Formats: sequence, structure tokens, C-alpha cells
Amino acid sequence: MVGCAAPNCSNQSKNNFRMFRFPRNEERRRKWIVNSRRDQWIPGPGACLCEVHFEENQFECSRQDGRKKLKPNAVPTLFNVPNPPQLLTPQRLKGIGLPKHHSVTSNFWWLAAQFTLIN
Repeated sequence: MVGCAAPNCSNQSKNNFRMFRFPRNEERRRKWIVNSRRDQWIPGPGACLCEVHFEENQFECSRQDGRKKLKPNAVPTLFNVPNPPQLLTPQRLKGIGLPKHHSVTSNFWWLAAQFTLIN
């Protein structure tokens, strides 16, 4: 049984929700993390998001087996969280690989400009 890592989401694979692991590619992984707006969280190797957090255009066209498959560059954009995200702490910034010489505030705005709800 796998559960969705998105905030305010309790969907699980046992309830027939399709789950998708966070990408290994660092750039795409950061986009998923920023869009999901989980403060002070770094996804583990088994962390997943469910199909609910992806727009329909992020899936490949109909498969013969009926299962949903994400496009190679899909990014989740549908989350039930307040906007804008909370300020990032120095611990959180370290975890997502931002330069250390920037302040928390400048890193927040840099992240917002680069990754907030990017498709």
C-alpha cells in the first residue's frame, strides 16, 4: 500500500489511485517538490504523488491497458494548499541544493520565479 505524499491528500494505491514516484532527474524533482509546497520535506526513495495532482494533459494518450502513464516531462500542478508557499528555512534550502551564499529571502524569491507551478 502506497500513500500520496501531497499535503492534504490521503489517496492510497489500495483505493485504485495511480501513484507516481518523484523523478530521479534533479531539475524535475525540484519542480515537483516546489509545486507540492511541503515545507521542510525531502522526498524519500519511495515517495509518490497520486494521479489527482496532475492535469489530464500530463498523461500519455489512451493506453490499451487503460492505465495512466505520465509523459516523460510531466509536472504536478494541482494541490490543495495555500498560495503562496510558506518561507523556506535554511534547512529546507540546503536539502534542495540552492547556493549557500544567498539569504533565505532571496532564495525564496529565486525559487518562486524559477519553479512555482512550472509545467
